[in-house]
Amino acid sequence: MKIEKTFVSGEKRVALYMRVSTGPQAVSDLSIPDQRKAMTAHCASRGWLVVDEFVDARSGTTDNRPEYQRMMDLIKSGGAKFDVVLVHSFSRFFRDAAEFQLALRAMRRRKVNLISITQEIEDTPTGQMIRSIIAIFDQYTSEEISKHVKRTLRENAAQGFHCGGVTPFGYRAVFAERRGGREKKKLEVHPEDATVVRLIFDLYRSGGGNSGVMGVKRVTEWLNDHGHRTRSGKLWSIRQIHDMLTDPV
Repeated sequence: MKIEKTFVSGEKRVALYMRVSTGPQAVSDLSIPDQRKAMTAHCASRGWLVVDEFVDARSGTTDNRPEYQRMMDLIKSGGAKFDVVLVHSFSRFFRDAAEFQLALRAMRRRKVNLISITQEIEDTPTGQMIRSIIAIFDQYTSEEISKHVKRTLRENAAQGFHCGGVTPFGYRAVFAERRGGREKKKLEVHPEDATVVRLIFDLYRSGGGNSGVMGVKRVTEWLNDHGHRTRSGKLWSIRQIHDMLTDPV
């Protein structure tokens, strides 16, 4: 999002970087509007000029984030119109200590500074050390959260409950019981979709008629040629068929 304003010489030009996680962590994440409101107020109180913003809904443990990549490409190419990247906290920028330092190094080469509105640290050797410690702690916290979430999901699945997300083709999620204020759901076979699932496995194992055993690509073509469609009414893709044949569900 490009924000057009008049630049005054000597004024800090700021790019806002905002991120929320995906999956279970997103429930407790500070929302994008909240981050934007806090950072905009921070800039206004200091007379800083917001010239750009970048928003991602991806995990901070990886750099596989479209807007983060776009921002870093601008910085590395020298095409950035800002000299500060502002975040709500350093964990919004990265939750991997090593990648955090590599990104900072690339930014320093282009004289772009990283500032957190909730963790204000001076750009001195001592400040850099403190920032490194914070990055290590953020990574540790992320890994601990991930470990506990995975353990909870495994236990939930072991008890026969659906763990959420997209319901696999061939099933439907139905209410099972209520625990506290949360609804627990289980998967049950969807009668109509199940016939297609069985057909897919039959084609893969035995083929159709005189065709012999089919590979994933041929199964996909056969389904589409014979009028079978996905739940949303679209053509089947090779990836969808492969995922279905290899999904332990």
